[in-house]
Amino acid sequence: MKKFIYNTNQYLLERFPNIWNTKIVWMLGISAIIHLVFYILGFIALSNVETLHKKRNVDIFFENGSIFFSILISILLIVIWLTQMFKNNGFKNFYPTSKYKLFLQFVYYFIIVFVSCTFYFSYMFGLKHYINLTYDDDVFVEEVNNANKAAVFLSHNLNDYMINHRKYPSPYDTIYCETNSGLVDGRFTYLEYYDKSYQFYTLRKEIIDFKDVYSNENIQKKGYVYFITSDSTRTYYYKENVVDIKDLHTSYQTFPLSFNEYSYEAEPSYFNFSNAFYKLKNGNDNDYSEFEFDYLSTYPYQKKKNSIERAIRNKSNHDLLLENDATKIKNTLETFLSYCSKYNIETNISVETWYNIINTGPEYKVKALIGQSKPIKGEFQFAEERTALEEYIDEITTNYYIKSEDLETAFKNIDTIKNYTVINGSIHVFLWIAFSLSILIFCFRISNLRTFIFSIIAGVVLFLFTLLIIAIYGYLVKGDFSEYFAMYLTLIISTIVLIIPLFYKDKFRKLLVGVCLNLTIAGFIPYVLLILAIITSHQSDYCRSLVFEERDCFVLLNDIGFVTTSVFLFVSALVFMYFYASIIKQWRALPEQ
Repeated sequence: MKKFIYNTNQYLLERFPNIWNTKIVWMLGISAIIHLVFYILGFIALSNVETLHKKRNVDIFFENGSIFFSILISILLIVIWLTQMFKNNGFKNFYPTSKYKLFLQFVYYFIIVFVSCTFYFSYMFGLKHYINLTYDDDVFVEEVNNANKAAVFLSHNLNDYMINHRKYPSPYDTIYCETNSGLVDGRFTYLEYYDKSYQFYTLRKEIIDFKDVYSNENIQKKGYVYFITSDSTRTYYYKENVVDIKDLHTSYQTFPLSFNEYSYEAEPSYFNFSNAFYKLKNGNDNDYSEFEFDYLSTYPYQKKKNSIERAIRNKSNHDLLLENDATKIKNTLETFLSYCSKYNIETNISVETWYNIINTGPEYKVKALIGQSKPIKGEFQFAEERTALEEYIDEITTNYYIKSEDLETAFKNIDTIKNYTVINGSIHVFLWIAFSLSILIFCFRISNLRTFIFSIIAGVVLFLFTLLIIAIYGYLVKGDFSEYFAMYLTLIISTIVLIIPLFYKDKFRKLLVGVCLNLTIAGFIPYVLLILAIITSHQSDYCRSLVFEERDCFVLLNDIGFVTTSVFLFVSALVFMYFYASIIKQWRALPEQ
């Protein structure tokens, strides 16, 4: 092995001295092995199916200690690399080099540091690969769909079976059910169930141009039910007319049975259930499509609005119940329990027991509830007096339970990881960490320790001096221009530092020029970002002066976004480093003073 390493080093030294000097071949090889280890760790992280019961498995890298392990290895790798690389510095020893080779040396530094600190991505690739291999897409979608079919029979929460959740048949999919007793109009018909009141309303809509939304005071005064936002408008929905109860239909009016008389009632029924057990992220549903929340609203509480998805689910449940087919229902329950077995979901209920709980006749009234966790034995003293409905719920809750929330969490974890983009915006964080470390290493390599230390001290002093001047200005001058003064003062000081190595390197002492050169290399990206921020601030102020919102104007940093800005800065930095390499060579050629 020693002979192989020696021969490889000799080969690189004779043919590729820059590669030999930076040790990039060995660093990439070692990093590749460690990346493979992290890939394997990610691949086995969720091998125990019960780990899927824990929420946010997509963040497991940060929660199981892998991140600290990754940071420790990255630090050790970089430290060992630096100690080996600093044994030789061709530039300091005046070995022949060119602007291109000097720039390439910086690129090698960046690649080494970047590869040595991005083990997170290998871990996540392993995690995602395991989920994709273990849980086939088609099988998983089928499991979710079957779980959604069985969700109507879970009967965990009595509220999910109340009349206000019904969205089928028409007109339930278009009307609004008011459940706030204080807003129920007693002059018209409404339903009651214990202390709950239900009154149905037709809705009217009002379309408002988005830019007038916050200036239109009438919107808040009218008390909208919910709103839907598009690109340029927002549609508000308001209660209009009360719907007479007699104009609606009961669940069992369409039964193939001989009901001569029936009464409209608000008693909980499986026919009312319209929720989903789990909604796939890559489907048409999303977690927020059925809710709107607005703190400025007259009635700022969450309300479920009518949606096509809920109506479709309600119709599917409705059709299944109307068939009243015991075999079909039992197969649905059995399928759900098989998923509980597959994902190690704790339950004490059998298919027959479950069917007996829900089989309450053709009207499918909810007469018993199934718990979501193992019942706790013993008597409890409640802090507050319970309502009649709360007592009734406690009375009909059985000792049977299904920890269905664990299955829902498992589905969510699998779905989230399947749709997770490993190479996402976080790569820019690693990119700039690697770039910053590479800049520091490069500055140390092109200068001596004395210059490097003085550069750090000078940077801190300039920073504190700038803050002091800005604080004095803010104290003495009261106005709206403190932000601009700070930005332009920083720009002027930075420009002076930038100019000295470019045009006056032979007018000042070499140490001073070296300090300015290091500060320029390290501060070029913040310098460009400062210019972009100044332009953005002027555009934003100009836009507001025209009584427009920023969304109606082009505001540089806001409109191009974080990713575009990051890519632009990174490319600018590489171009700058390439051309600035000649300035570095010229500075090194200056005589020592």
